[in-house]
Amino acid sequence: MARFNSDDQISDHQIQQWLNERKELPTNWSKLICKERHFFAKGENGNKYRVILSLNPKRKSYFSVILIVYPFNSKQHYRLRRYESPHYEHTNPIENTSFTQKYHIHMATERYQGSTYKIDHYAEETDRFNDRHSAIQCLMNDANFQKQEVE
Repeated sequence: MARFNSDDQISDHQIQQWLNERKELPTNWSKLICKERHFFAKGENGNKYRVILSLNPKRKSYFSVILIVYPFNSKQHYRLRRYESPHYEHTNPIENTSFTQKYHIHMATERYQGSTYKIDHYAEETDRFNDRHSAIQCLMNDANFQKQEVE
């Protein structure tokens, strides 16, 4: 297993490996995300993942569904994805592109780490979800979350 420290540049390949890693959902994940607004899942390679549902108490339609990885043998963590409601203008400064009032997905990229932006600053518009429930399902599909197998 690779070790990571705060000086590491995370490659797009590593980011994709984390997304592809099979993650086992806790049996009560849907109750946790509704009540606690987060849950943890273990990846098959020993990495730990956290899914967070962030809601804006002043604007009920504003949400963000966030995926964080805690790599095995590391004290670091990285935001891999953010599935967000339309609530502001977003600009991808490296690409010089902008959009406003669109559902969108922020994605961790190698390219944005070397800049003054956060690892997941880059975002793309999407029509794959239109509320927090479908955003959670979209994340579950994109990040290889699996229900526990009953023996």
